[in-house]
Amino acid sequence: MFLGWPIAAAIAFGLSIASVEARGASANDKATVNADDGANAVQASPGATSGASEPEGLTVGTAREAAGASHEAPAIPEHETNCSDRIDEDHDTVMDCADADCFDVAPCNQRDRPENSRAACSDFVDNDDDHSIDCEDADCWVFSDLCSGSYREPADEHTLAFSEGIESLEELLGRGDDVDGERDDEACSDGYDNDRDGKTDCDDIGCRFSPQVSVCRSAPSLRFALWADIAHSYEIESEQWLTSFNALQLRTFGPLPLVQDGFFLLSARLDKTPRLSFAFFTVPIYHGHKLTISSGGARLSSGPILSLRKNVFLSSPHYLYSAFEQGNGAAVEFSGPAVPGLMDYRVFGAGGSGEYSGNVGGRYFRSDERNFTWAGGAQAIFYFIGHYDDDTSRYLYTSVPPALSLLVGGKYEQRAGERFPAASLLTLFRWKILTASVEAYGKRELEFETWQASYNAMVGVLIVPRWVFLAADFGEFHATDFKNLPAVIASALGSELKRIRGEREWRVALHFYVWRTNGIISLLYVDNLLKGSDPDEGSSMLTADLTDERTRTASLHFQFSF
Repeated sequence: MFLGWPIAAAIAFGLSIASVEARGASANDKATVNADDGANAVQASPGATSGASEPEGLTVGTAREAAGASHEAPAIPEHETNCSDRIDEDHDTVMDCADADCFDVAPCNQRDRPENSRAACSDFVDNDDDHSIDCEDADCWVFSDLCSGSYREPADEHTLAFSEGIESLEELLGRGDDVDGERDDEACSDGYDNDRDGKTDCDDIGCRFSPQVSVCRSAPSLRFALWADIAHSYEIESEQWLTSFNALQLRTFGPLPLVQDGFFLLSARLDKTPRLSFAFFTVPIYHGHKLTISSGGARLSSGPILSLRKNVFLSSPHYLYSAFEQGNGAAVEFSGPAVPGLMDYRVFGAGGSGEYSGNVGGRYFRSDERNFTWAGGAQAIFYFIGHYDDDTSRYLYTSVPPALSLLVGGKYEQRAGERFPAASLLTLFRWKILTASVEAYGKRELEFETWQASYNAMVGVLIVPRWVFLAADFGEFHATDFKNLPAVIASALGSELKRIRGEREWRVALHFYVWRTNGIISLLYVDNLLKGSDPDEGSSMLTADLTDERTRTASLHFQFSF
């Protein structure tokens, strides 16, 4: 107790000197130190600057109480008095534009402007009026130091990309060190650096900012994706109106448990015959090479199994694939980089039996032909510019960097009633507001000595970025006459001997983005012609009694996905 007084006095004197220096007091200013029963308080002398802050560790209230101050604390205002000073003046726990007092005051009442800057992403305002504020808005995720929560990552050149005149986050795709090969949920959760730009899944710019990606809003895990198409259509020849759920597709995908960089995908069609239409499992082998086991078949194109939400015309051109791609019981595939960044390879094989009904486990026999069905082949994918493959969505939402790819492949396939070698070629191109593709198939059927070929050409133009996309395609299927075709085979295998009838089809689709790429209103026109017998070219027993059949359909679609 005897030593307490000198120690307390020394501490109080030190605090007084620090307070005087902090306030910029002159050398003649003095502080009075009052001590009572071991309690210390600081009271500024008349020479000290008025209104200055109190020393660290002491609040205004405690200093005044200890000093016996008689004047009252300043009254707290009833409303926010300054809406841009980062101070909560009315002490209601919210400040500036987050306070309802500021909603109608500039700058808090500014709308219809991009939410893509540090200031706009931390001003408590829904600047672009998309019902997401600041870091809730995906447009702000580029600023990792603002919007990463407890997650921290080093900044890169994309953080400051807006200073280079980029108008939206989606336009970051394909710039800098992003090759633009990861921009959908599957590619962004499979554990692979698909485009080999040094960034995998949600670390990739495409995964972080493409509006088609939902898995990167948090760490990738088991995911579900729902795609639905509600259609109101008019069939011109029959004068028939129809309104229905045109398609409903459910997908679940994500990493395989306990398998690093493993991935699975299950796809189901939910219509009048609900079915699990596709199953896919892949595991890494070595340095980007992987093993994949899937249902379906040994395909040269992903068209027949492409996610419906990636298809500009809401369905695949059946005439292009049906004579060349069939389902099998199961398929195995090895794939990976042949020349990293420039060329990939695929080697595959598949087996089954009977006819394929489109769903997992769906085998049935319609004739006495019980041949074992199998197929094997290979494909090379050349990336001349950028990274664009046949699994990538054909939609354009914003201007895109240039990309040019070529896929060339061949296979041998045996079906219940056919044997044939086949080859395919697919060219993919896109640049700025333009996208185009050309795909072609050809085969030589060995049992009945017929040649069959098909092609499809598509072009799309982004008329108004983030609002309107227009696309059109045209294609045909041709086949020479079957030779030595017994009548019993013609009747029993009429559906298995695919597309002996010639076919021509053209389509036009106009898409309006009403909720990024997750909600689209589409106008679709389809003109399809199935050809009958042609006296100039001869005819087989499959087409001798058939005439041309033309179908024209105009439809309005609302697509939505989650």
